[in-house]
Amino acid sequence: MKLSKTLAAIEEELKKPLPPPRKETTKEKRKMAKKTTSSKKTAGKEKASSKKKTKEKTSSKKSASNGDGDWVTVQDLASEAEIEAQTARVKLREADVDRDGESRWRWKAGSKALKEARKILGL
Repeated sequence: MKLSKTLAAIEEELKKPLPPPRKETTKEKRKMAKKTTSSKKTAGKEKASSKKKTKEKTSSKKSASNGDGDWVTVQDLASEAEIEAQTARVKLREADVDRDGESRWRWKAGSKALKEARKILGL
């Protein structure tokens, strides 16, 4: 009995007319065109190169935003060691490196803690 009711409901739905087709906006068309033209290999290379560019931009911004410039951040050390900043922080946490000031990952230039951090990161 229940199956026959379900079939009847499906038949009624099939008798209804279809809605008009949806019009794509120009933004959606551009997205679709980009997806179809790029290959997986080139997309991976572009992402890797863009990551390097953003690393360089962020490290230069952070070092410039330190104010007086006598602070060295973990981002500066990570870009110097050519590793991710997160990886550098993990290594420094495991080695229990001291930080100078306000519990941020930064050190005064020439401090003992900075020398220790550089040694741990292989610099």
